[in-house]
Amino acid sequence: MPVPRPYTAPAAARRPGRHTFCTRYTHSGGDARDLQALAGHADFKTTRNYLHEDRDHARETINRMAADLRVPADGHKLGTGTSRV
Repeated sequence: MPVPRPYTAPAAARRPGRHTFCTRYTHSGGDARDLQALAGHADFKTTRNYLHEDRDHARETINRMAADLRVPADGHKLGTGTSRV
């Protein structure tokens, strides 16, 4: 499936709209390399400017992953009292 053409808005509206889209895209689980293509960035360094450290979002992601794996966020497997080597 071809990647959609990058969005082009009037110059005055571009930066806030791009920034909001890129931030929401990554916070919704979008892939950074896909975002690079969608935004039309030739260099990944430009895309990195839109990736923000969000500790609450990171914690939510870790908790979702833990739930999917049936592993609590503290890293201990459920139902095991001993470790096996």
